[in-house]
Amino acid sequence: MRKISVEGKTVKELEKYLIAGKINGNKDFKDLFSQWRFWLLVLLLGVIIYLVYAHWNVRQESKILYSELSQLKVENTTLKERIAAAEMARAGEQASPQAPQTDPSPYIYHTIQKGDSFAVISNRYYRTEVFASDLAKFNGIPKQTRLQVGQIIRVPKEPDPAWKK
Repeated sequence: MRKISVEGKTVKELEKYLIAGKINGNKDFKDLFSQWRFWLLVLLLGVIIYLVYAHWNVRQESKILYSELSQLKVENTTLKERIAAAEMARAGEQASPQAPQTDPSPYIYHTIQKGDSFAVISNRYYRTEVFASDLAKFNGIPKQTRLQVGQIIRVPKEPDPAWKK
């Protein structure tokens, strides 16, 4: 802002100066406003760049997590198979030392656990998923029904010969 000396000036001259200053002041205000818009635009572009980077980063992380999830599923299936084989081997060892024990029930009563479906149960007891729909019919449950944890179903020790293979 310019400083002026008021000494020796008439009122009329000072009024002209103030009027001229207001006009220039408006021009200065417009320049200030345009600078403000420029910095706002710069800030907005910075935010947009940050959001694009954050979105890209999240997509990369999700790809990594999906990859790890698929590896964990494979590992989980392998471990379940190993546990089932160990349980079957242990059951065979317990039954063989003495005289063979006869079980009067031709069924296994299976308690549903998290992740169980008829396909998983069929694979666990018969080493194939082919009998999944037959197990569902045998228990009077539609095949697509979601089994509830804790629910008990009957599984024949041997698949019925009438079931498809």
